[in-house]
Amino acid sequence: MTGRAAEIGTPLLYPPRILAPVPTRELGMTLVEILVVLAIIAVTASAAVLALGGESNLRGITEAKRIEARLQLAADQTMIESTPLAISVTQSAYSFLQWDAKEGQWDPMVDSVLEEEFELPSDMQLRTDGAETVFPLGADGAGQPFLLHLDWKDWSWTISFDGITARMAQSVPGAEGFPSENALPVPAT
Repeated sequence: MTGRAAEIGTPLLYPPRILAPVPTRELGMTLVEILVVLAIIAVTASAAVLALGGESNLRGITEAKRIEARLQLAADQTMIESTPLAISVTQSAYSFLQWDAKEGQWDPMVDSVLEEEFELPSDMQLRTDGAETVFPLGADGAGQPFLLHLDWKDWSWTISFDGITARMAQSVPGAEGFPSENALPVPAT
């Protein structure tokens, strides 16, 4: 007998074991814990969005910026290619036209990202300040300045084109015809 068994005088029935430390839980998070945290964040974010209430004007801003970007793209294309383009506007849609010198008329664009007719969502309207519905964009800034107004519920946005640049500004809700302090000046006609 050896060791502790010899000291106390008891026979050793089993061979001594080397005891490994009991594994403690690894540091970090399990996948389930991460999913629970993400679910809590999602529920909290949803509650915050619902608590804000009211209807955001984000849809209108997005559409107005889309019109502004397409109009600027057409103006840039006109200047780069020296090809006269125009925008045709109705209450529910707008499209871009190119000048056909042989026929002496505006025709729908072909082979361009602007060739389709862009329809507005059913609850939005596009209007102009006058009876004109086709506005030439002319090369070298020779285009006719004009304003387009996008109306949605109590909100209104004005897209201004000065012959070179298209800009969008939001009007005061419910105050038709009165632009907010960040609105653009009316281009000279």
